[in-house]
Amino acid sequence: MAYENMQNEQLILRDYLAAERTHLANERTLLAYERSAFIVLATAMTIFKLFENDPVMKLIASVLIPVACIISVVGIYRFRKTRAKLARFERQSGQGGR
Repeated sequence: MAYENMQNEQLILRDYLAAERTHLANERTLLAYERSAFIVLATAMTIFKLFENDPVMKLIASVLIPVACIISVVGIYRFRKTRAKLARFERQSGQGGR
């Protein structure tokens, strides 16, 4: 990060507000991942229900379920990774945590 080597007295209000915006953006990104995972899962369930007798569609739906799980796990992983980076930045800058 660009601010890692700055001392606490060098940080100004703009920097604190940028960190807060980054926290909020991180949360929005997690929600977008989870929303996407939910939509993929709902699509799989819909395909199962609408095409009960079609083996190709059942295969497609069966593939979509793990895809939804992967999307969810990736979203949680990225959220935690970014949250840890922000916490390190806040500790280094003397800003304190949430």
